[in-house]
Amino acid sequence: MSTSIFGRISLGFFALLFTSFFVSCSTDDDDNGGGGNAENQFVSCGGYDYIEDVPERTYEGIICISDLVVDENNADLTYEKIEYKYYFSTFFGEALHRGSIRWNGNIGANEINLITIRAKVYNLNGDFTGYYYFYKPIFGDIENDWSIDVSGSPAWNKLFTTDAAGTNYLAEQETKDLFLSGFYLADLYPFSLNDQTYNFN
Repeated sequence: MSTSIFGRISLGFFALLFTSFFVSCSTDDDDNGGGGNAENQFVSCGGYDYIEDVPERTYEGIICISDLVVDENNADLTYEKIEYKYYFSTFFGEALHRGSIRWNGNIGANEINLITIRAKVYNLNGDFTGYYYFYKPIFGDIENDWSIDVSGSPAWNKLFTTDAAGTNYLAEQETKDLFLSGFYLADLYPFSLNDQTYNFN
C-alpha cells in the first residue's frame, strides 16, 4: 500500500495546489518492469514543489519512497527513505532536465550504487497522462546529501515514454504540448537498482 501527498505545482505566475491521497501498489509486470517474485516492497511518499515561484515552463519538485526492502537474489538492500528532486525547463527552444538523489537509513548489508528511477507524469488537473519519465541520477555516498547533477538537453522525442517499460517514446509535438500545458511527477518507482530489476509487492 502506498500513500502520496502532492503539494504545490507552479506554472508561470500562477500556483496550483494539489493535495491528494491515493492508494496504489502494482504487481503487474507491464507496470513495474519485471523481476523475480521475492518479498520486495516500498512505500511511496511525498511530492511537492520546493521552489514557490519559478520561471514559466519550469517544473520542479521532490518525490520519494520509504521503507525500501529488496531481499530477492540476496540483494539485501534496505533504505529508510530515498528522495528524488527533479527539474524541467526550456532554453532557446530546447528541453532541459536534471535530477538528484538524497537517501537516509541504509540498514541493509549492501548499498545502492546505481539507480534508475521511473515516475508517472500528471497534468495540472491531477490526471495521469499515461506517460512515464525515466532517469538515472547519481546515487551519492553521503547520507542526507543531494547528489550532484547538471542539466542535460535531450531531444524532445526522447524525454518521456508512453509505456511503463521505457521502450516507446512520446513524440516531439506531444512532449512540447505537455510543457505548454504543465505537468508534475509522482509515484516514484525504483525501476532498477544496481542494474537489476525487481518485482515489488
